[in-house]
Amino acid sequence: MHGGVAGQAAPQLRHGGLGPRGPIIFGMINDEIVQHQFRAKQDILEREGRWSLAEVTALLRIISYDEPELTHRVFVYRVT
Repeated sequence: MHGGVAGQAAPQLRHGGLGPRGPIIFGMINDEIVQHQFRAKQDILEREGRWSLAEVTALLRIISYDEPELTHRVFVYRVT
């Protein structure tokens, strides 16, 4: 992991004091998404009614001088 919360932390993000319909916005390195099977975990939380996906970006290349090949995605969810 390069920084921030680990991919398995998604269920805990919901308990940060946000009320219903509050936004959760986070970015992740695409390799981390794949390695931790994070999309499957996101889908489970959505099916359980804990949050709903509002927006996800296409792959982004954010300037990283030490690892220029890294791509990221930004996710926006709404707490339900």
